[in-house]
Amino acid sequence: STEAKLYIKIYEGPRIKVSSIVIEGNSITKDSVIFHELDFKIGDTLTPDAIEESTRRLQRVGHFNSVEIKTLEERTQIADRTIIIRVSDRDPGLFTIGAGVNSENSLTIRGYTGVAYRNLGGTGRGASARLEGSYNPTDLKYLEYKVTLGYLEPYLFETRAKGRVNYTLDEYVSDFKNRVATNVKQITWSLEQDITSHVLLSYDLFSSAQIRTFKLADMDNKTELFINSTGPTVTVDYRDHPFNTTKGTLTRLGLEYAHPDLGSSDTINYLKSFA
Repeated sequence: STEAKLYIKIYEGPRIKVSSIVIEGNSITKDSVIFHELDFKIGDTLTPDAIEESTRRLQRVGHFNSVEIKTLEERTQIADRTIIIRVSDRDPGLFTIGAGVNSENSLTIRGYTGVAYRNLGGTGRGASARLEGSYNPTDLKYLEYKVTLGYLEPYLFETRAKGRVNYTLDEYVSDFKNRVATNVKQITWSLEQDITSHVLLSYDLFSSAQIRTFKLADMDNKTELFINSTGPTVTVDYRDHPFNTTKGTLTRLGLEYAHPDLGSSDTINYLKSFA
């Protein structure tokens, strides 16, 4: 009684085609945003890979707490099926504020505040603003600050290509001992494209930074430098979830190129890689 014959019976199901798509639960996000992220459309043959890819894409946009894709006629022999996409919208607004004190340079007071809205009008567009500041009241008595503004256009020309612009104004003490401060104004225009749900290609079309260095005792005596650069970045994301990650890897590789032909100062000529 140590051997047995095993009979496997396989019942082949129909080749499933998408006859219609129904979206439920999106009280904020417009249907068009969800349709942009789907890896199938009406008339296509539906495969498990297409469902998994679409689910991952919808999770990555960051607008939903949960995503579920299933067919209305599952476990039947019906070939032409209605696809039901159930989502739960995340709160698109975010406000942060904080303050603290540490012993850097005897005593430093720090604070920050920020606001972001990641789904303007339910279109997937995003905008953000953040202000940071620090002050040393015992010795330096100079206010350091950083302002960051950002905007995201998610579907350029009705494609999955994203356009992003970021502006930063940063003034900080770069040499505490010699009382030297640096002021940086930088604006970056970039494009992003999902190659797959795991691979993101972004390209800084043009990044322009104006860097001014001066002594606090003589603020009118400044040295000025311009760094204009361009370059790609590839992000490979194999985390099991973008927000509640328990396993996986997140890898980023990039290049940055700056040259006087791009408008940089004469002394700026480099190629930088990072991983």
